[in-house]
Amino acid sequence: GMGHDIFTVDSSMITALENKFGAGGNTTQLSKIDGGAGIDTIRLGGTGGLNLDFSLISNGSVGNIEGASRINSIERIDLRADTAANQITLRVADVLDMAGSNWANLSTLDTLGAGGWQNVGAGTSFSASGVKYHQVAIDGTSVDRVNTSGWTLQTTGTVRDASSVVYDVYLASSNAPAMMLVQQDIVRFSVA
Repeated sequence: GMGHDIFTVDSSMITALENKFGAGGNTTQLSKIDGGAGIDTIRLGGTGGLNLDFSLISNGSVGNIEGASRINSIERIDLRADTAANQITLRVADVLDMAGSNWANLSTLDTLGAGGWQNVGAGTSFSASGVKYHQVAIDGTSVDRVNTSGWTLQTTGTVRDASSVVYDVYLASSNAPAMMLVQQDIVRFSVA
């Protein structure tokens, strides 16, 4: 991608992302998504609901977003582009692997940060000058689902983007420098 790209992923693309090189003789139909510069988006599309489980995708370069993983330089995931019920599982290691740091640049209450995001409600204080987090924002509707296993919901407030869409903030339960911003409408679930 050349910057601010949108990659539409359907069921055949998910299968290609999950397949290992050489598995079942697969040496030609492999897939890789690399957003490059800018804020880049994976959008789930196609017919019927999709289940994108990043734990099934080979991420060989955790912590090096310019590495050899199947998904690099992605900062947003769009589940709402279609009307189907989509589901996503995004581990802390996946966010560290694929997303840039502090691109949302969360600023103080009522002051937009450089990324156009701001804190909502007293007590939230994530800022570009504080801890550097690899960040992924997930957009969706009330029929979409996000697996929050490995993540801890921050109860001190929410954030919103430049379009005034409100997100809950999740940090890595392991204290790794990873942040997941989940649109409030999305259903959350956890697998023990």
